[in-house]
Amino acid sequence: MVRRGWTKNQLKSNKIRAAFLLPPVIAALLMSVPPLFYQMYNPAVFQCSLNQYPSDCEFNPDVPCTRGENALIAQRATLMYALVCNLIVIVFIVLLILSVYSQEKKSDKYLFKGQEKNRDNTTSTAWQGVRYAAALTIPYTPLYVFLVYMLQHRTMGNTSLVFWLYLNAILTPLLGFNNGKKRFDQLLNRVA
Repeated sequence: MVRRGWTKNQLKSNKIRAAFLLPPVIAALLMSVPPLFYQMYNPAVFQCSLNQYPSDCEFNPDVPCTRGENALIAQRATLMYALVCNLIVIVFIVLLILSVYSQEKKSDKYLFKGQEKNRDNTTSTAWQGVRYAAALTIPYTPLYVFLVYMLQHRTMGNTSLVFWLYLNAILTPLLGFNNGKKRFDQLLNRVA
């Protein structure tokens, strides 16, 4: 969609902005609105989420599900979607690092005899990629642990469940922390 040589004015057009901004909103609505009509949002341990009610009705044949039957399927699909998106971001970060390395390696043929090879851009890109991937992956780690347990049809003990739920409550606000820090640094540099 984005082509080499585009100017800022071309990127500011409403068509291009809509092409970048609408797909995430549409995907979020497609995943969050249908569970409302199937009564899949129910109380869990600490929060209301995609869950059946009562919470143990899927695993206990003596307890009938009164709401949100098959909600765990939707929950697993949502977590799998997040995991796949996270893995795609990591793959593209690795491809970016390899591209920068390739460009720096091509420029080695223009070095003078005895001149040291410079990989500063590759190193800088790699560290920035690691920070970005970590900022995206770490807050979702508890959810990925829940996903692994669910896919193995195992239940967590109360102690470990409480630990992962508290960790999730602590890490979830960090999703926007690095974006906010980056914006704050930009504003601080503009003032200085």
